[in-house]
Amino acid sequence: MKLYFISGLGADRRVFSRMKFAGYECIHLDWIKPLKEESLPAYARRLAKGIDTEPYALIGVSFGGMLLSEIPPSTYCKARILLSSTADPTFIPYIPPILVKPFLRRSILKAGNFIFKFISPQLFGVKDKESTSLLRKIIEETDVDFLAWALAAIIQWVRDTLPPKCLHIHGDNDKMLPAKGQQVDHLLTGGHFIVWERAVEIEAIIKSHLIKKS
Repeated sequence: MKLYFISGLGADRRVFSRMKFAGYECIHLDWIKPLKEESLPAYARRLAKGIDTEPYALIGVSFGGMLLSEIPPSTYCKARILLSSTADPTFIPYIPPILVKPFLRRSILKAGNFIFKFISPQLFGVKDKESTSLLRKIIEETDVDFLAWALAAIIQWVRDTLPPKCLHIHGDNDKMLPAKGQQVDHLLTGGHFIVWERAVEIEAIIKSHLIKKS
């Protein structure tokens, strides 16, 4: 079975690097350039064109999980796994668009990202030096243009269909996307960066789920 990984907003495949998944073919769906004013579901459909027509599972973290939930259904898809994410936009902390849109300008986002790099360990709940270093490096290398599009797409995201059935793994102290109210299958101790900090445990949970689905 092929495993397709979708990273979080601004992140890349490094967040999954502690997971090995021996015996599976691991493929990372790298970001494609968004079209002007493209919706989150429309982007997800284009991203899905990189998926082969043979049995596979989708694994998405944070923003990647949101995209995963909008990838069209397929008989080849055996499982969908959400990590620190949501398939329902109503669970995203609400910020009035009128307060967000002025900050989507490239220059402001670039300055904001610089500040966010330093406060991110507290928001993501990371404490050790290795996790802090990786998190800050990922934020530092974030494509600001992609970030601007993604934030706008999240604000405007609405579901046209019911969320798909997913295996949902979440941190109990996630400040970015709180688990409260969501139907979480495995609530682990940790924050928004459990994909890295609890990688071994999460890999075991996913493998067990995939065995049942294969």
